[in-house]
Amino acid sequence: MKVLLYIILIFLTICSCSNNRKSKVYEVFAVDTKRCDAITDFFDEYIIIPLETTEDNIIGNIDKISITDEYMYILDKQQAMIFVFDKAGRYINKIAHQGRALGEYQSISDFAVSCSYLYCLSRINKKIFVYDFNAAFVRSCNLNDWYSSFCVVNDSLMYLFSDENNEQYFNYVLYNYNTQQIIKKIDPFEHNQNYSLGYSPFHFTNDKIFVTEQYDETLYLLDDNGKQTFCLFDFKPLKKVAPSEKKMPREKLYDKIRNMEMLRNIKGVDLSDSVLTLGYSVYCNDVGIRDFVTRINLSTRQNKTIRLNDSVFPEFPFLFNILGFQNGQSVSYIPAALAIELDERYGLHLCDKYKMNESDNPLIVLHKFK
Repeated sequence: MKVLLYIILIFLTICSCSNNRKSKVYEVFAVDTKRCDAITDFFDEYIIIPLETTEDNIIGNIDKISITDEYMYILDKQQAMIFVFDKAGRYINKIAHQGRALGEYQSISDFAVSCSYLYCLSRINKKIFVYDFNAAFVRSCNLNDWYSSFCVVNDSLMYLFSDENNEQYFNYVLYNYNTQQIIKKIDPFEHNQNYSLGYSPFHFTNDKIFVTEQYDETLYLLDDNGKQTFCLFDFKPLKKVAPSEKKMPREKLYDKIRNMEMLRNIKGVDLSDSVLTLGYSVYCNDVGIRDFVTRINLSTRQNKTIRLNDSVFPEFPFLFNILGFQNGQSVSYIPAALAIELDERYGLHLCDKYKMNESDNPLIVLHKFK
């Protein structure tokens, strides 16, 4: 009898633990996208870095910027090049090895800078190409499938992201790029979408790796335990993608929601002193795609929100085209012609200081969070 009671007790304990896991409640932060708080509640200063323009470094489009202590690395996917500038905007060199020979790639899907090397992901080649800071080829790492973006964790490990678009049926894998072995597979999915949106889900902040995904109002933490929900957002009054819709073929889903007022993606995350700052894109019925910035105090739950690009902020006239957040600041760029127009409108005298021309490369603008 005692043995039977003991077995029943163990069974009830297991069921209770299982139910607790299933019913775990995460913090949900309501965000009113109709708010219009003061821009000075978000930023307190900005830095403009005009990029030197030469015949060898004409930038067509900026898809990603990575900033280290010494240099800025700028990806132009259309040209399949990565341009390197110092922190003052002086041109240093470029990675321009498109081709089919040893050390050459067919395209650049993503890149990262780590441990004195520059890593280039080519989805088409199923390879990571490694170059030194002189743009010389060092080696390549073979991948077992197609991946659209990645992030380097340390001197041996990186996470690869498939965007539900390969035959491994795992959205993330932890990969040892020295031994060229997969260490862990994370976040399984059922169907190969055969369609990639070409974005990066990774955000480095406060010694953590967060990930955010298209049309998803969830902030996830990626660590040794896998992909875990960190918190949820309720963007009001935006529509949401239903769980059943997320299982639709990607192209059909896009066609269904492309004119709906809803979140497109969270493209910037910063966590500092219990303040979480988000940069995200929303389709708005009145104007189309707009960027938003929201700051949430995780302790008090108070938050502030502002929509960008409706008009020019006199205090921060160069706040355009946010690509992401790095080191407690937003990273954006502005075409030289537009910068010159704003310079004249607000009497900033930058043209005299930097000798800018309308045909010059874009200007990098860093806005420091308040």
